[in-house]
Amino acid sequence: MDWSSVDPYKAFTLFQSAASDGMVQAQYVVGFYTQIILTVKRDYNLAYYWIKKAADSDYDPAKEIVARLEQESLKCCRFTSNFIR
Repeated sequence: MDWSSVDPYKAFTLFQSAASDGMVQAQYVVGFYTQIILTVKRDYNLAYYWIKKAADSDYDPAKEIVARLEQESLKCCRFTSNFIR
């Protein structure tokens, strides 16, 4: 496949749709996109929301990231109390 022709924003919107439909792997990817990838506006709270949703569905990679994010948030306060309790 020629990856140079892939539209990263289109990929994001497809993942976002799948995440909204409950696909845990897509929830993880949407969280990753909104935390790290610069295709969409960085939003740490939204990233946490989607990754936590995947973790709550027992998706192991997401559980590891949530633990790290919660530990980091105690140090730098990136996330609001709406998502971390």
